[in-house]
Amino acid sequence: MKKHWVAMVVLAGFALAATESDAQTTAARPAAAASPDEVRKAGEAKLKQAIEEEEKAKAAEEKKNAMLADRDKQEAEEKRKVAKLEAEKKAKAEKERRESLCQFKPVMTDQDISNCRAAYGG
Repeated sequence: MKKHWVAMVVLAGFALAATESDAQTTAARPAAAASPDEVRKAGEAKLKQAIEEEEKAKAAEEKKNAMLADRDKQEAEEKRKVAKLEAEKKAKAEKERRESLCQFKPVMTDQDISNCRAAYGG
């Protein structure tokens, strides 16, 4: 809302400057003078155009922000997937390491039995 007022004040200043310059050119060329209504309508048209351009810029900015948010979300999801795969890979390697420590023998020591229990969860 504040931006709209700023835009209106700026455009009103341009319209005033245009009115003054039109008044100066009117003094030089009285036949080509523009009426105050025409000047006001021109100022309003410029104001409308400025507001429309501002709204378009705002919509473009929102679209850009939405795209960036989507990209950030996808990157975060990708990181989670990679972290999950790494954790699974580490768990599998640890399981294989524990299983390699367990060797079934006809006669096993207490250490051999505890290695097998750790490997197979028994």
